[in-house]
Amino acid sequence: MQRLPARELMDMKSFRAAVIGLCLLTGISALAVLGMALLSPPVSWFLVGFEIVIAAASFMGVATGLGRHRDGPAMALLCVAGAVGVGSLLGYIGSGGTLLGWGLKPLLMARLADAATIAGASGLIVLARRPRDAVPMVAKGLLICGALAGMLLAAWLFRASIAGAPGPVRGALMACIGVGGIVLISAGAHYLIRGFSLGSMADRTDAA
Repeated sequence: MQRLPARELMDMKSFRAAVIGLCLLTGISALAVLGMALLSPPVSWFLVGFEIVIAAASFMGVATGLGRHRDGPAMALLCVAGAVGVGSLLGYIGSGGTLLGWGLKPLLMARLADAATIAGASGLIVLARRPRDAVPMVAKGLLICGALAGMLLAAWLFRASIAGAPGPVRGALMACIGVGGIVLISAGAHYLIRGFSLGSMADRTDAA
């Protein structure tokens, strides 16, 4: 048996360039918003503080793309995604959603999409290490989560009919939705956790 190093997406120039470009744009936007926030009386110090955090996290993402954090690039990018997403949301709330008379909701939506993309890149790094083992597991988990979302959407769309049903029928329907939701959440989480745990293994064993 021969142990071979797991493939790393961060070794691909195009992937690294995409990560660096996205994080760099995020950092530049944070510095721009920071400058505007400091020039907008009264200064929203909540927004200032969180934009500093976002800028620092973004440039950590740039450093990761340039080859730093080789022992854990996926975890580093996941931390960047969390800082960008949570920081943007809290900064939006702390500023009252406006800056220099402009609404910050489009920026918030863009930042959340940005954070989701960076988190997705983190997930891809992990899955690419053992794609044949990890990807099917994650795909099953996502399909189950989709079924859960469909069930909840159907319950929402037919909420009036469910609420107007006789007591025993309504109780049975709610019980079925509750049990079904628990089963789907458990199964989906199992496959997702299992898939990413397989991908998180640093080495893969192949036959010589």
